Amino acid sequence: MIKLKEANTLYICTNEKKEILLKQMSHDKEIFDIKFMTLNEFMEQYFFKYNVNIYPYLMEKYNISFSVAKEYLKYLYYIDLNNNYDSKKISFLQEMKKDLTNNNILIENKQFKEYLNSKNIYVDASCKIDNYLEKIFTSLNAKILTLSPKEKNITVTQAADIEEEVNNVIIKILELVDNEVSLNHIFLTNISADYFYILKKLFKMYNIPLELNENISINSVPIIKEYFITKKLPEYNNENKSIIKPFISLLNKYTSISSSKYYKEILKEELKKTYILPPKYQESIKVKDFSNLEVEDDDYVFLLGFNEGVLPSLHKDEDYLSDSDKEILGMSTSVLENENSKKRTYQKITDIKNIYISYKLHSFDDEFYPSSMIEDYSMNISKISLQNMHLSNSYNRRKLCLLLDEYNKYKVVHSDLKTLQKTYKDIMYNSYNHSFKSISNLDYLNYIHKPLKLSYTSINSYNLCPFSYYLKYVLKIDPFEESFQALVGSLYHKVLSTCFDENFDFEYVWQKFLQNKTLSAKENFLLKRLKKELLEIIDVLKEQKMYTDFKSAYYEKEITIPLAKYKIDSYFTGIIDKIMFYQNMEDTYYALIDYKTGSFPTSLNNLKYGLDMQLPIYLYLVENSEVFKNPIFAGFYFQKVSLGSITTTNSKDYKTVVEDKLKLKGYSTSDEDILSHFDHNYTKSNIISGMSITKNGFSRYAKLLSEDDVYNILNYTKDKIEESSINIIDSNFDIKPKVIQDDYKACKNCKFKDICYKVEEDYDRLEKVENLEFLGGDING
Repeated sequence: MIKLKEANTLYICTNEKKEILLKQMSHDKEIFDIKFMTLNEFMEQYFFKYNVNIYPYLMEKYNISFSVAKEYLKYLYYIDLNNNYDSKKISFLQEMKKDLTNNNILIENKQFKEYLNSKNIYVDASCKIDNYLEKIFTSLNAKILTLSPKEKNITVTQAADIEEEVNNVIIKILELVDNEVSLNHIFLTNISADYFYILKKLFKMYNIPLELNENISINSVPIIKEYFITKKLPEYNNENKSIIKPFISLLNKYTSISSSKYYKEILKEELKKTYILPPKYQESIKVKDFSNLEVEDDDYVFLLGFNEGVLPSLHKDEDYLSDSDKEILGMSTSVLENENSKKRTYQKITDIKNIYISYKLHSFDDEFYPSSMIEDYSMNISKISLQNMHLSNSYNRRKLCLLLDEYNKYKVVHSDLKTLQKTYKDIMYNSYNHSFKSISNLDYLNYIHKPLKLSYTSINSYNLCPFSYYLKYVLKIDPFEESFQALVGSLYHKVLSTCFDENFDFEYVWQKFLQNKTLSAKENFLLKRLKKELLEIIDVLKEQKMYTDFKSAYYEKEITIPLAKYKIDSYFTGIIDKIMFYQNMEDTYYALIDYKTGSFPTSLNNLKYGLDMQLPIYLYLVENSEVFKNPIFAGFYFQKVSLGSITTTNSKDYKTVVEDKLKLKGYSTSDEDILSHFDHNYTKSNIISGMSITKNGFSRYAKLLSEDDVYNILNYTKDKIEESSINIIDSNFDIKPKVIQDDYKACKNCKFKDICYKVEEDYDRLEKVENLEFLGGDING
C-alpha cells in the first residue's frame, strides 16, 4: 500500500482504487489528512464545469444532436482561448468555448488553483492521463505514479471454444471454493456480450451465483415507454426498483430542462445508456470491467477472452478531432493510445497477484486469434486437460449431446464420448419434446408489468392459443410492423372519429395523419381512390343519423375497469369506435358500433369458446363502468366502412348498393319501443342489416336480444374474461390451438408457426356452434 501520511494530500484516482485504499487505510487505525478526487472531478475544478442546461443551448444554437454536443464538450478542456489554431475544427471549438464562457455557461472555480498550492498531489496509475494533463500535473509538482511491470511467468490457457473456456474457469473456481476462498473474492473480467448467454447457462448448471451486468437498457422496458405517454411511474417496489431507481436518478439529473423542447430527445438518448441494475447477492462472483479493475492480494481474477482485437483494446483515428488535430492540442493520438493500452494491460496483468488468463479459438458463430501480447511478452500457452466430470450432471448431459453432434456430423470421436455415454443413457438424444415447459409462476409474476392490462385483442389471442399469447404478450417477440392495410384502417378510424365535429375539416385530418408516413407510389395512388370512397362513406353515415334519436355519441371512447383481484392487480380496457346514445329522463339508451375495414364475425356463436367476443366485451365495459348512470341496451353492431367493388343491378343502383354495404350488422334489442328510437324505420330499416317486420312479426334475418338475453351474454362474457385472466396470471401457456370443426382458426394467420412445432395431439378440436342456446333463453343466432 502507498503510505499517504503527508498532511494536505490530494489523491487523484478512480473510484474503484479509492475503495481499495480506504479499505486498506481503515486497518492502519490512523487518521489520514487526505482528499480523494477522480480525474474528471479534478478537471471540472481546474478548468470548468457545466450543468445540463448547456445541452439545449448548444443543440439550439448550433443545430446539433445531443450526442454531438457531448462529443464537442469533451474537447473544450484542451482549447486555449488565446491561441491561434490552423485547424478549422479546433477553431470552431474555440469559438464555441468563447461563446459559452462569455455567456457564463462554463462555470470556473477561480479559487481551486490557489487551493492546490498547499496540497501534496498524487496522481494514481489508475488514471489515464495524456501529454497535456501530464504537463499540468508536472507544473503543480504532482507525483505521477506508474505501475512497473513485475517479473512474472505468465501462462495463458487456450480453449477450443467459448463453452470450453467458461467451463474450465468454473472448474478452477470450484477448486478455489474447495480451498475455502469466498466467492466475494473471485472476479471475472474482460467479459464481452458474446459471453453472457454461456456464462448464465453454465453458472446456473453449477449453482454458482454470478452478478452479471448485461447492460440491458431501460429504454425499451414497458413501464418506461408508458411513462412517456402517461407521465406517471408505478409505485416503487422490490419488483421494479432495478428499473425505477436509475430512471428516477436520470429524471432528477435533467429536471431543470424539463420544459425545454429538447428534453424528451435528451432523455431518450440518455436512456439508451441507462441500464437495469443487476441483482445483488450476499455472496457471489462479480464481473468487473478490466480497464477499471482494482483488486487486493487475496482476490482471484479470471481474465477471459484474451484475444486479438479485444485485449489490448484498439483505438482508431475516427473521432471528431483527427490525430493531427489532437497532436496540436497535446492530446493522445490513436497510435499513442494503442501503445499505452498495451503497456497498461501488461502492467495490470503482472500487478494482479492471482490471475488466470484464457482465450478461445471459436465462439458460436465466429473464429478468434490469441492476443498478440502473448507472443510480444513471451507468455506460455497451455491447453485444457481432461475436465472433471463429477461436478455437474447438467453440464455433462449437455456436453454428451455436443459430442454426439460432432460424431454424427463429422465422425469425430472425442476422448470423453464413451465415458459419458455409459454414464448418461437417458438423455433422449436426437429427440425433441416441443411441449411448453411450465415456468415458475413467481418468476413470471415478477417479470410482467403490473397491473396486468388485458383487452379484447389479448384475451382473444389467449383463447385462440395460450402459447401464442405467451410469445406475443409476455416474450414480446412479435415486433409491430404497420402494414398498408393497417395504416388505412387507422386513417379511416381517425377521420370517422372526428367527422361529426362541428368544425370538421376532412382535408386537414387526412393530411395531418399522413404527414410523417413514408408511402410508395402504388400506395399513394390507392389512397387517392380511398379518399374519394371515404367521403362517400361519411355522406351515408350522416344520412343514417337522420333516422335515429340517438343524436349524441362518444367516439374512440376508452373504458378501463378493474378485474377481481387474483394474485396481482389487473384491469380490462377497450376503445369503442362509437357509442350512440339517447337520454330519456334518468335512463340512457345506447348502441355500440365498431368500424371494420376488413372482415369480421357475423354471429356470437364462438362466444361459447371465449372467441370473437369484441361486441360482448364492449357491452361488458359499458355496463360495468360509469359511462352512463342507468344504461339500457339498444344494440351492438359492426359497420363495414370500406366499399370494395360495387356491382349494380336492375333493382339496385349505385347509391342503394353503397347504403346496403354500410348498414349495421349485429344484434338489436327486441324491445320495439327502444328500437323505434334507435331506428325510426326499423320496420324496413335503412340502417340495420336484415331488420324488417313482416305480417308474422320480425324478419327471420333480424338478430334480436331480449333483456334476459343481454343479461346472459353479460354474465357469460364476465365468466370468460375471469377464466382467461386467471389462466394468464397462473401462467398456463400450453400449445393448444383451437380448431372449430375444420376451421384451423388459431393457426390460420399465426406468425409463430415455426416456433411451436405443434402436432395433431395439441389441437383443441371443438364442435361448430350453430346457435346461442349455450347462453340459455331463446336467442336467435
